[in-house]
Amino acid sequence: KESEQRIATAVYNHNVAGLDLKRLIEGEGPLKLAQFSDELDKSDLELKHYEAYEVDLRALEKEGIANPVELGRINEKIRVLKDKYRSAKRRYDSYEKYVLPVMIESGRAKVKNTELAIEQVKQSSVHKIANAEAISQQARGQLKAVRLSLTKAENELKKTVIRAPQSGLLIHYEAFRSGEMRTPREGDTVIVNQPIMYLPDISSLAIKSQVRETDLYKIKVGQKATVLVDAYPEDRFEGELEFVGALAKKQTNMGSGEKYFQVVFSLTNGNDHLRPGMSAQIIVHIASLRDTLTIPIQSVFRDQGGDYCYLWNSVMHEKRYFTIGQQNEDFVEIKKGLEAGEIVSLVQPENVQ
Repeated sequence: KESEQRIATAVYNHNVAGLDLKRLIEGEGPLKLAQFSDELDKSDLELKHYEAYEVDLRALEKEGIANPVELGRINEKIRVLKDKYRSAKRRYDSYEKYVLPVMIESGRAKVKNTELAIEQVKQSSVHKIANAEAISQQARGQLKAVRLSLTKAENELKKTVIRAPQSGLLIHYEAFRSGEMRTPREGDTVIVNQPIMYLPDISSLAIKSQVRETDLYKIKVGQKATVLVDAYPEDRFEGELEFVGALAKKQTNMGSGEKYFQVVFSLTNGNDHLRPGMSAQIIVHIASLRDTLTIPIQSVFRDQGGDYCYLWNSVMHEKRYFTIGQQNEDFVEIKKGLEAGEIVSLVQPENVQ
């Protein structure tokens, strides 16, 4: 009776192993493979859609209808989709060529082992050694599967470790996440090749700013500038204009809708106290004048006849036209029309000759 129970148990195990193998071959395995295939097809279809869109944009560009912003966005989207497609392809190939075959082979080995177990039970004590060997073989197969799972888990764990290429100042990368511009937080989803943080080279710093469209004619690449950093008001740094943007951007946050161009200045004498993200004021050296006649900019008025001021002639104010040269926020250079020592009014007087 004990032998019958052992045989029944062995047959039951064999049937279970066969059902498990059949489920893997005909059910779970193909279903999982189909899921990976659908994911791959979806990635391929989406990639082809945006590549076709890029082709249309290129065609419109040749016809004179250029949209560089949209083209740049589509190129970035295509780059992300290509990475997504390659990732889906790797998952599909890995499961089809390695994971699923190993699982099927393991299932077949289990079925085979149960068959051997049945024979071993039937032969009982005659084949105890063979029975022990079968159990040992089954254990080795299970150990192999466990080691494969452990290796896979260790490889996945290694991918979660971020290693810096060198020591330095670490800054979180700010980007659009969940509809807002911010740095990454715990729990955020990270896609392939998405920047998370960076180590800036603070030995060479640059200052990004903007210049009004109406002042664009005053600047050019190579001009010198004085940089005042809010964090260190006593220090003065030397800068040089390196880049002037080609496209104006309208700013409507202040209600004026004035257009600005992006400019970049390089620092020629920075120090270790400066850090990325600091606020600074830039004074551009447009021109330097010596021994020239100037008047306060508040005293300059303008009408259809040109620029003029109100000159005090010891009795009343006289309206005097003149020719101006260079100017800044405080003074205007006088080319012709006024003499040194003459007195001008900063406001419009009531008694005018």
